[in-house]
Amino acid sequence: MAGATQSALSDRLIGAKIRGDLAERLGLPEEAIAVESTGGRVTLSSVLPVTEDQRREAIAIAAATHGVTGVSAEGLDVERTLRRRSATGAE
Repeated sequence: MAGATQSALSDRLIGAKIRGDLAERLGLPEEAIAVESTGGRVTLSSVLPVTEDQRREAIAIAAATHGVTGVSAEGLDVERTLRRRSATGAE
């Protein structure tokens, strides 16, 4: 049980670190990109639209974070985000 508790704590710390770094380095609100971590594997997803440059930087930030063993960023699909904005008439 102690190992599971330690892992959950580590995942929460990893997620908090990445969220803070993303907000600071990308200039986005912390809630703009959702960060989930399980066993050191990080999943990023867009809550607000992101550019391709922001997507690449978010992946790099997450991958460089101590304790991260892998990054999935399928939820940061820029094309889908851009299509959604185009469909609503936003630029």
